[in-house]
Amino acid sequence: MQLLTNSRRNCFGTCHRKHLFEYEQGIRPASEALALAFGDLVHKGLEAWYLNHWQGIEVANREARAAIDANGKDLDPYVVTVAQELLEAYSARYGAEEMEVVAVEQFYAIPLVNPATRGTSRTFKLAGKLDAIVRKAGRVFIVEHKTTSEDVSPDSRYWAKLAMDGQVSGYYMGAQSLGWDADGCEYDAIRKPSMRPNQVAQVDADGVKIVLDVNGDRVRTKDGKKWRETASTADGWTLQTRTETVDEFRARIRADIAADPDRYFRRHDVHRTDADLVEYLSDVWAVGREIADAQVSGRWPRNPRSCDIYSGCPFFEVCSGRESIDNPHYFKRGPIHPELEGFAETLATDDDTTTTEGRGNA
Repeated sequence: MQLLTNSRRNCFGTCHRKHLFEYEQGIRPASEALALAFGDLVHKGLEAWYLNHWQGIEVANREARAAIDANGKDLDPYVVTVAQELLEAYSARYGAEEMEVVAVEQFYAIPLVNPATRGTSRTFKLAGKLDAIVRKAGRVFIVEHKTTSEDVSPDSRYWAKLAMDGQVSGYYMGAQSLGWDADGCEYDAIRKPSMRPNQVAQVDADGVKIVLDVNGDRVRTKDGKKWRETASTADGWTLQTRTETVDEFRARIRADIAADPDRYFRRHDVHRTDADLVEYLSDVWAVGREIADAQVSGRWPRNPRSCDIYSGCPFFEVCSGRESIDNPHYFKRGPIHPELEGFAETLATDDDTTTTEGRGNA
């Protein structure tokens, strides 16, 4: 049995050829995109925070930071700093809430059912991973973390789009299959700061900015009594700068988040009705049929309109004929579902959820 995750469904909808590379052949970029690496880093920190929440916020914070440090050791230290500061601020905002963390990082695989015929797919299982299950005041909630660069204010399109988000619908079904009849899905949006490391003026021992001429000599003011502190393009005089230190960058990030935490953290309780779940199953069943048809026909058409989304498709050079998919410097082969690493094979071969009944199977 193959696994049909939300990521796979979205990939097929974006471009069939991209789906071929990623979900049929297991080919991924050799170097992960920065946005994905950052999201994974924050996710690791949140996983540790929720896992250790029962021991108290101090322990949860310590373990979250340790998780970020361990998983970010090969990343840009400024990126790691942003993740650390977001987790610190997240804990300050939500840490005092009374909740029981019931489960963290729960994987599920359930039959893909055709809602029109009640037939079960012979090809696919619905699969995914729940970030957390929590209990608050006796009510059970699915928790979904998402990092984003989008506006997360209450009236933004970010939240309007969730009405159509199949991933949330899948979570309700996945939670139920694991024994939790969720009262809601607590959608946890975390906005990534847009700030980048600044260039700051270099100063001498007296705190005076340094300006050099074209020969590298320090420039004085016209009266010769002081050192000049401003550049002059016409004269070729340049202000000497340096990249701000990690600690300086950390202070700016921390101050910006503290000044407007609502800009960075929002939660919405996203509900699904029975009718929503039926519509979701209809959508997923249709996508499963399309993927199965492509597998049989061997046709995986390219979609040029998707080449530039999400900072550019990593397979653009291959599809345009300028690079080989077999070049190990650019691409590597690995698990079909990296987000389910360590669980995908078990989920796909679990005989308890592969029974086929009825007609209309994908």
